[in-house]
Amino acid sequence: MGDLVRNSKITINSDGRVLIAASGAEMKDLLSIVAEFYLSRNLTQGRKLSMPVPYDNNHLICLETAKEEVDKIMVTDAPLLFPPGQLALTALRHANEVHRVLDYERYLENMLLRQNSIHSSTELIQHLNAIDSLVRTYKFPSEKDMKHINRKLRSCWGLSSHDDSKKRDKKSKHKSKRSAG
Repeated sequence: MGDLVRNSKITINSDGRVLIAASGAEMKDLLSIVAEFYLSRNLTQGRKLSMPVPYDNNHLICLETAKEEVDKIMVTDAPLLFPPGQLALTALRHANEVHRVLDYERYLENMLLRQNSIHSSTELIQHLNAIDSLVRTYKFPSEKDMKHINRKLRSCWGLSSHDDSKKRDKKSKHKSKRSAG
């Protein structure tokens, strides 16, 4: 994660987008850091609680759910359309909707205030909703589609089973002509 910061892979555009040039593994690391930072630092900050909220197993489960959500996001077009930071925030938001561990809206507001963003949380939420929409509407290919894709890939790689059967057919026809003549 330190390499992301040291190599200037994290930038904040004037339009408020957080851009992170990172791989899928680095995205999961970033998600872990964001979640752990928020959970450990902000659980009780600014709130009067009668009892402290422990950093318990629910937080870890929420983090695992967010990582699973990142995997779902990565098979859609979202990584091509949105910066990695927004993808991570979307995954964290979805995990929080399931487990109710964080005050997510407050987290977004605080994040935007700290970044001195000229954009509102409403704009960011619109982007996160668009990512959610891509994930919800994505349809995994059927088994038939996967077989067709596999055949196409094999032919591109020169490993087509169809080509092998053609070669066998040609050899057998050639042998039968020799034996007949």
